[in-house]
Order: sequence, then structure tokens, then C-alpha cells
Amino acid sequence: MGSSMNDVAVVAFATVVAVTVAVHFAFIGYLVIGGFLAWRWPRSIGLHVLVVVWGISSIACGLPCPLTDLERWGRAGAGMNQLPPDGFIAHYLTGVLYPVDYAVAVHALAFAAVAASWLKLGQTAARRWRDGSVRLVPDGSRTG
Repeated sequence: MGSSMNDVAVVAFATVVAVTVAVHFAFIGYLVIGGFLAWRWPRSIGLHVLVVVWGISSIACGLPCPLTDLERWGRAGAGMNQLPPDGFIAHYLTGVLYPVDYAVAVHALAFAAVAASWLKLGQTAARRWRDGSVRLVPDGSRTG
């Protein structure tokens, strides 16, 4: 019975690792394309701003990532190899999806995509504001 309880724990920890890795990839993907998604869903821009601020802060200030910490905890519980000291990006992206020497360029391209998406979003919002199709308060013509 002790062995089966241990097996359940290992599977649970491994599941934590798998889910955390998936969420981490989704977070990074949203960081890059979230501004473009806001073209379709403008109300999502607030969340995207928070994600970008976190991304910039984690790179610029070396803030520890809670997802990386959670993955490390899960890996330890599952008896898996630990992440390298540099964490998630160093393990799954740098040297895997792009050469190590290109890390700064990849960061710059990611944030250039963010800047481009926000610029277009700002232009669209300004145009809609000038056209009068965006109102700060409801015009009262809708009921409901």
C-alpha cells in the first residue's frame, strides 16, 4: 500500500509539472501575442499590460517567477531532474527554439511585437474616439 500511495504522489507531482509547463508556455505566448488579441477583444488589454509589466520586470530585475518555483517544487516531489538555475526559459526555449547567442534578439523581437500591437491598438482607439463610436458613459439609448 505504501508503494501505491507513493505512486499516486509521484503522478500528482508530475501532473503539477505538466500543467505548470503548459501554463508557462501559454503565459509567454500571451505576452507576445496578447496585444494582437486585444485588437479583437479590447477589454483584454488591461491583463496584457500586467503580463508585459511582469515579463519586463522579471527580465530586467531578475524577479523570481512563481511558475518556475512551482515547477521546481513539482519536479522535486516527482523525483524528476531539476530545472537549470536560469529556469524555464533556459530549459525549454533558449538553445532549443533559438540559439543561446540570440536570446537578447528574441527578447527584443517579442517586445517589438508588443509595441507594434499596442501602437495599432492605440491608433484604432484614437480613431474610434474621434469618430464618436467609443463613449465613456452609455448614451442611454439601450435598455437592458
